[in-house]
Amino acid sequence: FFLMIRRPPRSTLSSSSAASDVYKRQVLNKNSEQLEAEQHRITSEGKAIKRQIESEMSNLERLIIKEKEILISSIDRMIPVSYTHLRAHETPEHLVCRLLLEKKKNKQK
Repeated sequence: FFLMIRRPPRSTLSSSSAASDVYKRQVLNKNSEQLEAEQHRITSEGKAIKRQIESEMSNLERLIIKEKEILISSIDRMIPVSYTHLRAHETPEHLVCRLLLEKKKNKQK
């Protein structure tokens, strides 16, 4: 003689126990609240990052404008100098490069 113990019904897609439904709703509500909080946090961080990028971009734009102004003013102050003047300020490295180029140029003739 076997005594059969009846188990509570398992939850399925078509039918589920009321206790299981309540638990599922609690989990879903908790998850949706967590998702909303996470979404709000991410949105806030995204906005802060966007403001920081915009600030950096405006700083870069100001630097670029300043560099352009410096370049333009230095071009205005440039005056032509003679080849002899340039050679007078030639470094040993420049001299070697110039001599090699002249040697190469003579070989090609």
